[in-house]
Amino acid sequence: MKSGAYDVLSEHQHIRRLVDSVEAALEKPRVSAEWLDQLSPLVRQVAAAAGPHFDGEEAEFFVDVRERLPRFGVTVDKLIQQHERLKSDFAEAVRLVDTISFADTADLDALATRMTKALRLLRTHEEQENELMLMAYWQDLGEAD
Repeated sequence: MKSGAYDVLSEHQHIRRLVDSVEAALEKPRVSAEWLDQLSPLVRQVAAAAGPHFDGEEAEFFVDVRERLPRFGVTVDKLIQQHERLKSDFAEAVRLVDTISFADTADLDALATRMTKALRLLRTHEEQENELMLMAYWQDLGEAD
């Protein structure tokens, strides 16, 4: 879906590829500092991509849905709250990758747990956004025709 200059689908695909890379890195055994070296830039990339993506959705997609189909207002509010939670989770993960050493297993565990939970929420969030797009644009407004 393209709304003006904002391409939601392309951003979703980009973030999905980053998430897949983070998940693959998280699954690898933590047997050397290389694990953290591989994960750190991916965490930063996800955080850097997610914030502007969420802001774009809120400024265009969510505003459009709220204006044209007010009955979805509660859903939009819930998705915005999830954006704030995800931004916070990703910011904390970036803080961790910037401050921990591979020798600190408790911090490594905290980083892995935070990212796993955040990525799980992100997947659920994406499913909810997709459902909203389907309901709003295809079923209610018939814009797929």
